[in-house]
Amino acid sequence: MKHVATLVVILHLGMLAGQPAAYAQLMGPTGGSGADGEYNQASDSPFFEIDFSTGYFHLEDFEDEVIVPGVTADNGGIVSVIFGAGNHDSVDADDGVIDGNGAEGDDWFFIAGATGVTWAFDATVLNALPTHVGIVWTDGDGDITFEAFDSTGTSLGTVVGQHACCGNSGTTADDRFYGVIEPGGISAIKMANASGGIELDHLQYGRMNVSNVAIETPGRDGASLRAPVLFQNYPEPFQGNTTLSFNLPDHARVRVDVINVLGQVVQVPFDGWAHPGTTAVSVDLSGLRSGIYLYRLTTPAGTYTRRMINVN
Repeated sequence: MKHVATLVVILHLGMLAGQPAAYAQLMGPTGGSGADGEYNQASDSPFFEIDFSTGYFHLEDFEDEVIVPGVTADNGGIVSVIFGAGNHDSVDADDGVIDGNGAEGDDWFFIAGATGVTWAFDATVLNALPTHVGIVWTDGDGDITFEAFDSTGTSLGTVVGQHACCGNSGTTADDRFYGVIEPGGISAIKMANASGGIELDHLQYGRMNVSNVAIETPGRDGASLRAPVLFQNYPEPFQGNTTLSFNLPDHARVRVDVINVLGQVVQVPFDGWAHPGTTAVSVDLSGLRSGIYLYRLTTPAGTYTRRMINVN
């Protein structure tokens, strides 16, 4: 998993069968770099370029037959262990070759797809529940349902996929990612399909802490600069319009960016010289979709980021 200095996620909304609670972002079904648009390697994950350095991240591909810490499944097991040699349906790249076939790799198998598999996360082991969870569906029949649960066990909603195809002998064209982002923590996810068995791969979960931390930074002359402060927007959550404020210790050239969940800068409400003290700028997102946005203050002393929620 590649970790770079960015605090954004790639989000694709699927067909929602239930309304998500609070401001969780349900994701899927999404594909990737495969010949048929399928997810076929770890870099296809929407979480691939997120910086989890302030928390943790685990990706389980089941190839070593060891389960990563802090997670348990209520049904099934690693396919080579409980099913033996047979019709495995791993993510394509897991056998070391991207060739449109996942028969040589391992994944998670359960005989009753309609019952499904629930993955639960243990905050005691992990120190804190994950904020990002995803999994790749690789085999089964009929409609596919992904459901996520918040820190209290309350459902955040469901996403339904209809991409099952192609048989069950190492086929990869139907492999798709499902996931959820919930800043308050995710206690469990559940995957099921209408009939037959179910195979899952690339279980991945991480925690990303976004906070405003003021750190003194050495200036050009070696002295410490007093740190700028980026305040929480007001109102929050907001409906279309909100105000962002920041405080500077010195006259400086700064920029404020508003970033969507695709990692795109959707607005630059301030880019120029600002006086010492507090500066307030207005943001109008009334023409944009509801959901989580980040706003970022870039200054000579450092970069500061906060999260806000638009409820258009």
